[in-house]
Amino acid sequence: MHLGKRLGEDTIKRRSIAASGLATLLVLCGSPALAAQTTNASTSRTAAATDAISGPWTGKFDDMIAFTAQLKLQGLTVTGTVSSLGDSFPVRGEWKAATGRLTFSYRHRNGLVKVTGTVKNGVLQGAYDLNGPGTVVMQKAASASGQNAAASSTSNFAKPTPYVLKGTVKNPAGQPIAGVEVWADNTLYANMNALGKTDAQGHFVIPLPKDQLGTWRAGSRYRTVYQNQAYELDLRVSDESAFSADKGAVRDFTLLTSGPRGDHYWGGTVWAYISTRGGNFEAKSVEYTLTPIGPLIDGSAGQVLKRRVDGNTIVDIPIGKYRVTARYVPKEGAAVDMLLKSPQLDEWGPSYVITFRREPQYGVMADLDVSLPKQP
Repeated sequence: MHLGKRLGEDTIKRRSIAASGLATLLVLCGSPALAAQTTNASTSRTAAATDAISGPWTGKFDDMIAFTAQLKLQGLTVTGTVSSLGDSFPVRGEWKAATGRLTFSYRHRNGLVKVTGTVKNGVLQGAYDLNGPGTVVMQKAASASGQNAAASSTSNFAKPTPYVLKGTVKNPAGQPIAGVEVWADNTLYANMNALGKTDAQGHFVIPLPKDQLGTWRAGSRYRTVYQNQAYELDLRVSDESAFSADKGAVRDFTLLTSGPRGDHYWGGTVWAYISTRGGNFEAKSVEYTLTPIGPLIDGSAGQVLKRRVDGNTIVDIPIGKYRVTARYVPKEGAAVDMLLKSPQLDEWGPSYVITFRREPQYGVMADLDVSLPKQP
């Protein structure tokens, strides 16, 4: 009785072990159906994660500073570049598919930038930190709707398309600028316009209404923050003439920070106010040297400039931050180093740092006081 029971138990155990061994063998050697299902599911998840992250992005920091990014996902590691104002920076980060969390960082000229956000439907909403917190929004170019979809169907940016305004925005070096606001303004009706923004390639496509009278004129504006100041800069358009909606138009734009602009200039104006505290002197005999401090507003390195006033202004200075020195160069006698200061302060020195600002009446400008040194 007990022996039969034990033999029965041994038989059951052997069958259980055999079944377990078969299951293990199927897993190790690979059942065709099971292996195919597992491989397809894994491949599908990997492809979905790659599609969610890898590729071109456009975005803005604090809804002001436009940038583009080119990201690549390998496993959980994210690499690539971030580009803004003509500079590109290598990035490295991490993707957490379970939570949709993307983090990456890069070394900017002003410090380490850390970006963290949640990706959903091709859009990242999050925050960044660069010597303080801020907001960031990124959109994956391949998944953008509306304008980008229209761009793909009208990819010829050299030939007009009926009921479409399209074109490209670039900097003076010919590099595309993402996130720039472009519009078509109706010339007959006030406050009637069609709006769009550039993608990662600097392209824009703006559909125009088919049931409105009047012609249209293109415009564009570049918004950024430079030296802790917000700027809105107009861009030069390739053709200022109006166009009809039924014919469409191609209008390209260029971000300029110097050069002639009709009766004015794209650059800023420096106002130099004369002080006679050290004696009288002829304003046009003063030579000013402007040395850029860091990149200019368009990201370029800038150049050392030597200029003289016309009246009491120095015109068409590429917009940026400069250290200014001056010396009096009379027709006869030796040159004399001069003193400079802010018009709002009373501290004179051998140099003065200026940053341009926009004034409603005078445009983009900076100002300073200049004086001969007091005689002992």
